Amino acid sequence: MSSQVLQMLAAQCNPPFPPKVALDKVKSALARAQRQERNLSAEIREYVLSSPGLIMSRDVQGCLGLSSREGQKLVWYVLNEMVKEGLVERVQERHGCYRTIDRECEKIDYVNAPEETVDISLPFEIEKKVEIMPGNIIVVAGEVNAGKTAFLLNIIRDNMEKFEIHYFSSEMGGGEL
Repeated sequence: MSSQVLQMLAAQCNPPFPPKVALDKVKSALARAQRQERNLSAEIREYVLSSPGLIMSRDVQGCLGLSSREGQKLVWYVLNEMVKEGLVERVQERHGCYRTIDRECEKIDYVNAPEETVDISLPFEIEKKVEIMPGNIIVVAGEVNAGKTAFLLNIIRDNMEKFEIHYFSSEMGGGEL
């Protein structure tokens, strides 16, 4: 900062400051402004990284009270930096929409994984052709009147002594079973 500008600034204060004090005050104000911007950047980052799912830039602005043009620019800048760092990615179909990138993958120990299968009886001895593991979901799909309900009722009949079974149907009442 030039000494002329500093002297003019110091002289305009009431009471006037010596130029050295004015320089200290200007440096302090600049440092305070930088700290505030860094804190806002940190708040934006924290908000984005703690938000599950999709993140809208306008939601970040609203939640953190950044409605000024400068606040909007800062949100845009921080989000773009986070894209460059690989922390978030843009959702292409939606303007101002981002999603966090989950870099933590659960390792699967397939070498020491249990190999137990579920001892279930299926129609047509399908259980001899597939391995059903604990936690698997079996999906039965087909055309109307293809026999899906009969298939499932046979599974119930053949396994009701081995398992606790819950059958849900939106098509039949209890009397029809």
